[in-house]
Amino acid sequence: MDKQQSSQPGLSPPLDILILAAGLGTRMRSATAKVLHRLGGRPLIAHACRTASALVKEQRPIYVVVGHQAEEVKDAVRAELGDAGAIFITQT
Repeated sequence: MDKQQSSQPGLSPPLDILILAAGLGTRMRSATAKVLHRLGGRPLIAHACRTASALVKEQRPIYVVVGHQAEEVKDAVRAELGDAGAIFITQT
C-alpha cells in the first residue's frame, strides 16, 4: 500500500483472497474432496467463493489452491465465479 492511499480516509487497500481447497477430506471419511461436500444444496467451495466475491470491491481474481479432485473443484469454482473470476494454483 502506498503512503498516499493509506492517508486518505475511507480508502482501503485492494484485497487479494486465497482459498485453500486442496484437502482430501480424510476426516470426513469420504473419497470426495471436502470442499465438494454439499451444504444447503451447494458445494462448500461455492459458499466460500460467494463470500470472497462479496469482499472484493473491485474486479480482482480470487486465488484458489486445488489438489485432490482438482478439475471438479475448478468446475465448482467456475460455476460460482465465472471463467475469469479465479486463478488456480495446483498443490503438488
